[in-house]
Amino acid sequence: MKRFQRMLESKEMKKIEEQEEEEYVFHEDLFDFPKDPEKWTEQDLRELWADGPLEMTKPGWDPVWADENDWNVIMDEVEDGKDPAIAPFYLPYRKYYPAIPDNHYDISNPKAVIEELDRIEEFLRWVSYIFPDGSSYEGTVWDDLAHGKGVYVAEQGLVRYEGEWLQNNMEGHGVVEVDIPDVEPVPGSMLEAKMRAEGRIIKRDYMTPEDREWLEMDIEDSYKLSGGWREIPFYENDEWVRQFGEKP
Repeated sequence: MKRFQRMLESKEMKKIEEQEEEEYVFHEDLFDFPKDPEKWTEQDLRELWADGPLEMTKPGWDPVWADENDWNVIMDEVEDGKDPAIAPFYLPYRKYYPAIPDNHYDISNPKAVIEELDRIEEFLRWVSYIFPDGSSYEGTVWDDLAHGKGVYVAEQGLVRYEGEWLQNNMEGHGVVEVDIPDVEPVPGSMLEAKMRAEGRIIKRDYMTPEDREWLEMDIEDSYKLSGGWREIPFYENDEWVRQFGEKP
């Protein structure tokens, strides 16, 4: 017994035990995503998410549409000494991982979980729509409603949403891109010289040489196709006022 005890307490056995503990993988850890060698963070992706309170029923914190129940949940968090995840802008919450039961035959391992999710997604269809007003949607639908993940581009392409949908509503995690139109001068024009004299930044300045060359060729072709006709920009005519109430 003494020899056996000395063997168990030897340095070699302790090293073996430590190595086995490091290499041991718990059953729950089998469902984790593999480690990212590049160690990307949400800040690197320019996305900001947070873990919402358990009592919160909405997919994120929105100060504009926060109701009394939302504020009560936040105040309860503050009273408990916690730091609730709020911001002066929309802050989406991370989705909770669904509980994996240990007594379910169909989803007893990671591969079975993926297969179960695939069975659920069989009800979704991938479509690409272009609507009469010029807007478009490309993504999954369920019962002719945008559901799952998709990309919506508004008319004239000024607004773009890419993310999760719930029965035609933008709900969940997603990214909204808004392109605010600005005056871009024609290369070599008097307007360009005036804007440069004022120190204005022109979009063409931070384009790659290839993109800049293509843009200039597109402008040249547009002039040739117009045949001398021209149109007042939408931000200088009454259409902008009718849509937004005033000129930018």
